[in-house]
Amino acid sequence: MKFAKLISYIFHPGFMPTLVMLVLFNLDTYFRFSVSPGLKKFILGLVFINTFLFPLLILVFLKSRNAIDSFELKNRKNRIIPFGVSTLFFFFTYNFMRETSLPPIILSIFLGISLSMFIVFITSFFYKTSIHMVGVSGLLASILCLYVKFSANYLLEISTVTLIWGLVGYSRLKLKSHSVDEVYVGAGIGLVCVIIPAYFNIMI
Repeated sequence: MKFAKLISYIFHPGFMPTLVMLVLFNLDTYFRFSVSPGLKKFILGLVFINTFLFPLLILVFLKSRNAIDSFELKNRKNRIIPFGVSTLFFFFTYNFMRETSLPPIILSIFLGISLSMFIVFITSFFYKTSIHMVGVSGLLASILCLYVKFSANYLLEISTVTLIWGLVGYSRLKLKSHSVDEVYVGAGIGLVCVIIPAYFNIMI
């Protein structure tokens, strides 16, 4: 049980967008060198603040007003407002990123991450999706897309993230935070939402 909690904390969905950007900037690709160190730091800071820090502050505010039962958002109805606000922050971040010189593939990946957040928000009105699986699946999808598009040797990275992906799913089930179908739905949302924009170079 302690191990499952540790995995859930380490790979908290709030950290995933920042982790995705960190991984993308450090994989062996052309934008590892083409994106300036200053821009990398700025984007990492922007993503961390808008997709983790601000949503966390919203949770603190809602909890202080007794609008949510706990920070873990175990109650489906408690997720609607936080996820709705988070969706706005995600798309604001995406639009801000579009004004920079980031490579299109990175923008497409972050668009996919933002879309996955939007879908989780919508489904929260009637379904409790595993946001942990959405987040880690987005990370896996990002690396898979670069592997296909650049024909690069990312087998170690893919294997490592796949192992993490499985551990996160196991932890959510072990903690009884989600049912099997909620874990699978979360994984599907995270994978599909990132793969489609990234593979087809979709930007809006």
